[in-house]
Amino acid sequence: TIDKVLQKKVNIFRRNTSSINGNTRTDEEWAVHNDKFCSDKDIKKWVVALDKGKVIGLGAVFARQIMFLGKSIKLGGVGKIRVAEEYRKMGVASRIMVIVMDELNKVGVDVALLCTNTNSFLVDFYRKYGFQLLGRPYKFKGKSGNPYQVEEGMLAPIRSDQIYVELMQSDQI
Repeated sequence: TIDKVLQKKVNIFRRNTSSINGNTRTDEEWAVHNDKFCSDKDIKKWVVALDKGKVIGLGAVFARQIMFLGKSIKLGGVGKIRVAEEYRKMGVASRIMVIVMDELNKVGVDVALLCTNTNSFLVDFYRKYGFQLLGRPYKFKGKSGNPYQVEEGMLAPIRSDQIYVELMQSDQI
């Protein structure tokens, strides 16, 4: 769990730290993002990198049960990965990912999914942790109930190579 003071620091960091392309979200973009990726309730663990009490990086470990092809799957997720600009290219994100991957195993997920910019260096970065391009869209519902379809997904086996192979080989959205 994360205490209230640290949670406040994390929320400020999430809101104000730019993405890899140097952008921060507008209020309108945050509203869509928060509806689309409303999965904070599925966060099982936070990984927070600190320097003298200052949040310099973070990541989140997600887990939820889903149904796919009639099977119940414990789906994990990697998200909220951010590093303060002045700490980038120092290995902070790599250290966060090592911990995140270990925590995904500890919470017992079968496979892990992440949505990322698949037209950037991030594909190679996440491949180091076992992620491969999903190669097809996936669908889900946002907090509002609105359906979304995303093209940019990567999947990694955590506790079940069999489920990973079934998901990767399936032609189902």
